[in-house]
Amino acid sequence: MGEARFYNPIEGFNRMLSDMEGFIEPIVERLLPVARFFSYRNIYIIVAVFVGVLAYMLFVRQHSFVRKLRNPKNYFAAIILLGIYLFFLNASMTIGVNSMGQDITFGMDFVVMPVAAKLFGPIVGCIFGMIQYCSAFLVRNETFNVGFMLVAGISAMLYAWVLYQRKTRYLRCVTAKLFVNVVCNIILVPFYSTYGAEFTTAALANQMIVQVVFVPIQALFIYIALILHRKIKKILNEVSWGFGD
Repeated sequence: MGEARFYNPIEGFNRMLSDMEGFIEPIVERLLPVARFFSYRNIYIIVAVFVGVLAYMLFVRQHSFVRKLRNPKNYFAAIILLGIYLFFLNASMTIGVNSMGQDITFGMDFVVMPVAAKLFGPIVGCIFGMIQYCSAFLVRNETFNVGFMLVAGISAMLYAWVLYQRKTRYLRCVTAKLFVNVVCNIILVPFYSTYGAEFTTAALANQMIVQVVFVPIQALFIYIALILHRKIKKILNEVSWGFGD
């Protein structure tokens, strides 16, 4: 009798990604010239999106942020969240390999920004998002990039757009994460500067697939983090800490 074989979920996941890449690559190949065209102008697009979303939050949604900035306890909460982010930053695991032989990693650092957006709102959340990028830049000793810092601010505002002052629901977390992944991780980040010009069809297809496939799992962790945040905030408010006020 032949040797028994057990199902390997990692191999199954890699096979699924490969099949999806094969399906989407012809579509992406037609979009690649457009992506390369915009890649050299993307800093202007990022600035325009940042200013547009910020203006919408300030003048249309009329979110107040002065009181939050005046509350010193919110700075303490921000420091705690930043510490959690830095802890998770290097705590990622490899869960698969794409068609180009690159590792597909899954980390938990993405849960911090939705919690900050839920706690602080879009404007202060935007500030936190940019500080979060700067802290990662210092820890990883990477080249500072203004465009990526603005994208971090946009991400925080988009999270707050969906989550702030609204009931925590799993489907709402899915919507928020998909919104951020599509706008920031698929459209803005990959096409930024000359990085976008160097993208191949396979790389862009893989980027799009991964950013969509992981959304339900990422949203679940965001939902759990927001539930924990709500319970902790309730306990702290009972002892007059007043986080988020």
